[in-house]
Amino acid sequence: MRKWPVLVFLLLLLTPLLFSGRANDARAAAVFSRSLSAAELAKIEAGEILLDSQKFSTPDGTTRGRALAVGFIRAGKDKLINTLLDYTSYPQFMPRMKKAEIYLTAGNVISVKFTIKVLVTVVYYLKHTIDRAGGSITWELDPSHKSDIRDTTGSWYFQPYKNGCIAYYAVTLDSGYAIPGWLEDYLTKRDLPAILRALRTRVGG
Repeated sequence: MRKWPVLVFLLLLLTPLLFSGRANDARAAAVFSRSLSAAELAKIEAGEILLDSQKFSTPDGTTRGRALAVGFIRAGKDKLINTLLDYTSYPQFMPRMKKAEIYLTAGNVISVKFTIKVLVTVVYYLKHTIDRAGGSITWELDPSHKSDIRDTTGSWYFQPYKNGCIAYYAVTLDSGYAIPGWLEDYLTKRDLPAILRALRTRVGG
């Protein structure tokens, strides 16, 4: 297993990129959520972030990782979506983000070039589809540009709840390389919540 491609995969896992049965095609960008028990609702209202992670195989036999973080934010979905659409401000509050540049806008689709850096610089291009009425943003890799990873899809989904929203942040990744399960689980538990907390802090919720 080569070191640097693995690091690229891990770096992307830590970066703002988004599980309900609405997603049947593992490749397509889709919104993911899940039902929450009364106990889980009490936990997120108290500030806790819930985490789910799993591996699955695509029809072509590729193994991919999928992760979901769920938390409560005291802000409306419009404010949350507007904050996430302010891509150029990401370096101010998103972990490891060095630069975000919008290079194309077409209707409700916004294409953004992201640059992150921890030990190495990683550049990737994402196409975001915005559904304000549905409270979601989904994304997929833009195949018209060369990115430093093979594939990713994901979503933010905001479900109105009491005086704010339940936020679902999900990501599906494909680096093309084998990743030790224990290391992926460790990074998921440590860093996925950091992205959701960063958004919560940004909006003051």
